[in-house]
Amino acid sequence: AIQAMNQLAPIFGPQLCQDVAIAEMLTLSMDETSGIKKAVAANLGGIAAVVGQSVTVEKLFPLLQSLSKDESWLVRAGCCSSLVQVSANVDAAVRTSQLMEIFSALAKDGARPVRLAAYEHLGPLIATLEHGTVAPEVLKQFTDMAIRDDTTESELVEYCAFSFPAVLQSCGPERWPELETTYLSLMEDPQWKVRRSLSHSLHEVAQLVGADVAAQVLTHAMDMFMQDMDEVRIGVLEHLTDFIKVLPMEKREECVTALCEMIPELKNWRLRDIFASQLGGLADLVGPEVCSSTIATCGIRLLEDSVQEVRVSMFHSITLVLKQLWNGEPSHRAELLAYVVGLAAQPTYKARQMFAYIAQEIAEMELSGTTTLFFEDFLAPLSALATDSVANVRLIVAKVVSATLSNTDKYKDLPRVQQMRQTLVQDPDRDTAWLAAQEV
Repeated sequence: AIQAMNQLAPIFGPQLCQDVAIAEMLTLSMDETSGIKKAVAANLGGIAAVVGQSVTVEKLFPLLQSLSKDESWLVRAGCCSSLVQVSANVDAAVRTSQLMEIFSALAKDGARPVRLAAYEHLGPLIATLEHGTVAPEVLKQFTDMAIRDDTTESELVEYCAFSFPAVLQSCGPERWPELETTYLSLMEDPQWKVRRSLSHSLHEVAQLVGADVAAQVLTHAMDMFMQDMDEVRIGVLEHLTDFIKVLPMEKREECVTALCEMIPELKNWRLRDIFASQLGGLADLVGPEVCSSTIATCGIRLLEDSVQEVRVSMFHSITLVLKQLWNGEPSHRAELLAYVVGLAAQPTYKARQMFAYIAQEIAEMELSGTTTLFFEDFLAPLSALATDSVANVRLIVAKVVSATLSNTDKYKDLPRVQQMRQTLVQDPDRDTAWLAAQEV
């Protein structure tokens, strides 16, 4: 019932919370049972968020203060769960003085579970503070969590890594020098979960510290994480474009070149798949020379990947690469364009299917764009595939016609498109003929 009151506070509204929920919490906090008082201590945050600052300061904060001194460690540990939300709903003076005093007492508690619970919430608690109000001693408590010695709890290092971006955001980039040593230590922590947390937040930290620090420090972190186990590598790759765009151009091209050489050789196809989905976005972040050579070459390798999921992820990405190269010199796109268009004439039917899918991506991209790749280079070979000897190729062409070409004003009246549809609706394969007749 106590937890339900806290969770349903937004539905109750401010007045009902003040008249009923808080009154009930005050009554239950005087119960002799530690379990009930612990539940009260752990469930003040949701109510605080609803009743607002004045009521929180007047009624809920004193209750939290009292429970944090309870003789039962269970109750004191429960208080830690309410610290962050109560902090977010009191004024700055209470937050930076009295509330932080509660945290300090809990962090020094004689009971290990209370100390761990307090430090688990330190990062989010600092995130509720404003720039300039994070006291050096509070920040030191946070950075000390990353120091490993005989007395360090392994959980503390994980909490530190997980909360690092939020703490950095609250402190501001000007206090990076106070945090850099901690970050470098976490980068090399023996626990892979710690390194995984950092890899997943690498792009967030880069956005906070800016291009110079990202180029000097975080590219080294990226290199280390990409040499790590797959669970760590994934964090970098999933947010790769967001990270690379923070870097200065020279560093962007250096990092992208290294990754394009490395990724196709990785044994884990899921990593290749994630990178394939990011490659198109990277094309927009480098110069035409690197895009036409390094990225385009890597794109071709991934289009030839042994795993279908990787090849499929490349369909959209290779379209973005071609779009980016379209804006430059014709010589920059000549090799990649020749390769992609050449898929339509490959002896393997899967290659011809790939061409049809990419042609569809090109056509859809150009619905709102200024490029004319589809008209100039893709429409003629696509129409030739309407009479392909393999039914599964014609089926894909029928999907492209019904889903994109016959369904949009830009393409539906083109003679080639109309001829393709007429041919396909008479196809001897029933599925192909039926699909060509549809307008998806």
